[in-house]
Amino acid sequence: MRLTHCRLECVRRHRHLELSFAPGLTLISGANESGKSSLVTAMHRGLFLRASATGAAVQTLCSRLHAGHPLVEVGFEARGQSWTVQKRFSGSSGSVRLRADGQPALLGSEAEETLATLLGVEEILGSRQANRILPSRWAHLWVMQGDAGQDLLGRGPEHYALDALIEQLEARAEGALQSPLDQRIHDELELLVQSSLSTRGVRQNSLLWQCQQDLSAARNTLEEARRQRQNFEDSSEELDRIVGDMKTIEREQLPALQRSRERLEQRRSLQQAIEPLTLKRERLERNRTALMQFDAEEQQQALERQQLDAGLEPMERALKQKHQQHEQTQVELEKLELQRQSLEQRGQSLRRREERQDLTAQLEELESKQRTRSSLQNQLQAVQEQLKQTISLSEEQLKALQAQEKQLEHLRIRQETMATRVKLLRAQESIRIDGSPLETGEERLLSEAFTLQVGEAVELEVIPGGGSDLKVLVEERTALERRQAQRLEALGVSSLAEAEQQWRRRTKLEAEYRFLGEQLQRQGAKDPAEAIATLRDRLEALEEPMASQEEEPSASTTSPTHAQAALREALEQCRITYRKVQDSLRLAREQSRQQEQELRRSDQELQQRRLRRERLDAASEARRRQRAEVVEQSGELATLDPALEALREQEQALRKRLIPLEQEEGLDGKELEYKDSLLRKRLQELSAQRGALQERCEALSLADPYGAEEEARTRLDQCTAREQQERQRVEAHRHLLSLFQQARSDLSSRYTEPLRLSINHFLTPLLRQTKPPEGRRGADGVQLGYDPKQGLEALGLERDGLAFAFEDLSGGMKEQLNAAMRLAIADVLRHGHDGCLPVLFDDAFTNSDPNRLQAVLSMLREAVERGLQVIVMSCDPDAYRPIADEVVELTDN
Repeated sequence: MRLTHCRLECVRRHRHLELSFAPGLTLISGANESGKSSLVTAMHRGLFLRASATGAAVQTLCSRLHAGHPLVEVGFEARGQSWTVQKRFSGSSGSVRLRADGQPALLGSEAEETLATLLGVEEILGSRQANRILPSRWAHLWVMQGDAGQDLLGRGPEHYALDALIEQLEARAEGALQSPLDQRIHDELELLVQSSLSTRGVRQNSLLWQCQQDLSAARNTLEEARRQRQNFEDSSEELDRIVGDMKTIEREQLPALQRSRERLEQRRSLQQAIEPLTLKRERLERNRTALMQFDAEEQQQALERQQLDAGLEPMERALKQKHQQHEQTQVELEKLELQRQSLEQRGQSLRRREERQDLTAQLEELESKQRTRSSLQNQLQAVQEQLKQTISLSEEQLKALQAQEKQLEHLRIRQETMATRVKLLRAQESIRIDGSPLETGEERLLSEAFTLQVGEAVELEVIPGGGSDLKVLVEERTALERRQAQRLEALGVSSLAEAEQQWRRRTKLEAEYRFLGEQLQRQGAKDPAEAIATLRDRLEALEEPMASQEEEPSASTTSPTHAQAALREALEQCRITYRKVQDSLRLAREQSRQQEQELRRSDQELQQRRLRRERLDAASEARRRQRAEVVEQSGELATLDPALEALREQEQALRKRLIPLEQEEGLDGKELEYKDSLLRKRLQELSAQRGALQERCEALSLADPYGAEEEARTRLDQCTAREQQERQRVEAHRHLLSLFQQARSDLSSRYTEPLRLSINHFLTPLLRQTKPPEGRRGADGVQLGYDPKQGLEALGLERDGLAFAFEDLSGGMKEQLNAAMRLAIADVLRHGHDGCLPVLFDDAFTNSDPNRLQAVLSMLREAVERGLQVIVMSCDPDAYRPIADEVVELTDN
């Protein structure tokens, strides 16, 4: 099969595209986004996708720039005839037309089925199959953009037509890979293994699975028998323990608890007899202590009252003297405050005069700066106006004009050197050059071929010595003069001299502009007008309060310098006097504050003494009333001691009997009641447990747990033997199948060897470029494996005796190895397609360096010579042009 032409309408960026393919190598070039990949996608869809398909596979063909449904027409040669298939992708109403030269056209499903037969595929794909199967169609022949570095074999057998490839390889081999008997034995072994094993382990419901289930059930039965036997033994031991616990509670713990309860009752009766005696004794002891305390406190307070009365009169006299001293200090404070206020007013007046003098000096300085700034701004504006009047010409532009002028002068000298100079010295007949008369003494410089006529009978053709070079030189000089004139016109000057004059003038003005800018920047970025207005406002504000004050005579009769010095001297003298008065005032205030604190402290102390005297009198009266109440209850101190001694003797006698009972532990009533309830409750629980355990032991003994365990162990041994026997049988089948597959794999070289040799043949230009290192020899070439289930696999490369997997190769080597493998596969498959197949590469060698690319070109040329059709698409086509039979250039239009 060979492609002949293609026509696209309304496909992505292509409104209308039509091109032809050479029988050998066709180069399709174009920049990025020129539509090369769109052309490949459209041809692929046109060959393998039904016209009535819908979905993303069709939507990606639609154009956003041109109205209309996508139309794809592909011409090809197959089975000795020229065919043309045309598809209009318009959704479910899409149309297809297939026609052979000299035959009626086929339409619809008939056309799609015939096209599938011609292409050697099962069917043309519909919408549901497009996303899943469409990328694998001709993936071994057409390298889409971005797929050049991917391992084709790793994508699955459907991506490289494994069945067709095996068919062609077997046809070329000496014999088939295996006999029918071998295949039947392999199938039976595989069936036996699959009947017992699956990818996840043992197959369910198989004989091995049933043996494993029986073994698991036997293990569970043995485990249950062991559990029942252990339950019987545990229940018997538990029953013996419960009977023992019940005897301990009834014969030991309950009688001991009853004896503890009797001793508790005896202790309680003794405590009840001791309690009233203790209360009466403690009350009498408290009253005795209170009477003794009352008498001691009364004596102490009488002494304290005498001391307070002796100190009150001197404190009152001292307090009166302190009040008189404080009043004198307050009079002195008022005098000093008046003097301070007077000095403060005078100081404020002097500071206003000083501030007015400073503000006046600052105002004069700012007004001078403003005048200087205004002058610089006017000069800067004038220079700026002059700059606007000059042309904008940079130094680079001037240098470019000068360089071009030098080049023109060089061309003029070369032209004059190579041109022919003709000068008429004398003549008897008329002389004409190209029909124009030449006068005596006239001189012409001619750079092109011209005719020279002497009279009417002689006509000569004169060709200057430069030939075609002189003509090129004239054209180059004319073009350069035109460009120079355009540059001068664009800059607004008539000549290079004027441009140089304008540039020097502008350079001088720019330097002056920068100098004035720097001077203006030194004056400050901020305009002083606002500061001047602020200073004037402050002067006016100072003039208002000073207008009402009398001006000192020295301010008007002396010079400004002497007036300022006198003002500062007066201000300093005022400050010194003010500080002295301030210090005296601060000392007086501190003295007044201390006197006030002393007055408050003395007054507080006097008040506290008076309050203490009143409190002592009140406490003495309250104490007398309390003593009278205690005496009324218990009597005087003389009668309390004998009564207390009798109470202590009675209490000690009872406590001697109580001490042994209190020292005994565990005689708590609540605790004894709680223990009694716990023991009786525990006794009931043990009785209930004993009955349940007796019933359980009797029930378990009826089932004979020891005999059941022995029977379960025997059944487990039988199931284990059957499971091992069945597992050995399955393992034997699987081992036989593995050996059989290994034997088949050893014969796979009949498939891989011809294909590997073909790939090596295409890679020969690449393998020649590298030499093995010294001391290492190895056969460089491709590594290729075959698996009966997985197909071709383990694509790699052996270089210098070292093996490299496909994923370990460089990006460029992956592209080159992929290309060689596709060409080898196409070379094998072409015998089933009229001796030719189209192999397409869309930007498939972007990672190949220039040296390797020359080897790639040799590989592509070798494929064409073997009868393959090669189509190369590249945005860098120069390297492919020497070997291309036809070149198609795609442009943006």
